[in-house]
Amino acid sequence: MQRLVVMMQGVTVDVGYRLNIPPSWWGAGPATPVTHDAVMAAFHGQNVWTSPETQEHLERPWIKERLGSADTEIYGSTLQGHIMHTLLQHAAPKLILEVGVFRGSTSIALAKLLDTMPRLKNTFIISMDSWLLDLRFVWGAPGSSHREAVTNSTAEGSNMQRYFRNIEIGGGSQMYWQFLANVLATNTQHRIVPMQTASANGALALISHRIRPGLIYVDASHANPDVFIDYENFYQILQPGGALAVDDMGVPACR
Repeated sequence: MQRLVVMMQGVTVDVGYRLNIPPSWWGAGPATPVTHDAVMAAFHGQNVWTSPETQEHLERPWIKERLGSADTEIYGSTLQGHIMHTLLQHAAPKLILEVGVFRGSTSIALAKLLDTMPRLKNTFIISMDSWLLDLRFVWGAPGSSHREAVTNSTAEGSNMQRYFRNIEIGGGSQMYWQFLANVLATNTQHRIVPMQTASANGALALISHRIRPGLIYVDASHANPDVFIDYENFYQILQPGGALAVDDMGVPACR
């Protein structure tokens, strides 16, 4: 049993969780081929990037107007370039999984880097996120006391406003569509398969399809016990000899 301290005075979370996958599971039955087209078909039944539904939604006036008014910079948390390159060189993954995608800056940067590496010409990325946003967006919401405290500094306040900017319609986040639009705008869709789901459910989907990424980057929820569960799940799914990278170690839940 591990006790996790939450960033609320006197509140703790007791976590006793373990994912046990017998080694025989991975070879026990047919696995989804590790190709962009096969994984896209397994998850979506069609190519999301060329589907009429995607194109129609992105062209709707109330979506298109808001996408057009967003920053041209794909603002977010990108894995540092030299670390990214080192991980790709050493792990040489056929499949990369990013857990926690946001606007897509890291997935897009990885896709562009892969295009420069002939050795990894067939490598692609599963970009997994619920796109429902986490606790930091509650803190950063307009009118919240946390946001007011952080935005006292002009420079920091400006960065916070850009970071927390989000398209909402009827109170619902539209960041998934912002992600799709960003990928299409950067012409990186040939390297990316979106997977809109909570990370715990996504982990089980990968297990059911017997899919094991060779490189996993976990940058999803920053709240307990989500982080604890994500680390456990994705470490167990990681391909033997692969690499697991994590982000935001300065955040207590991640630390």
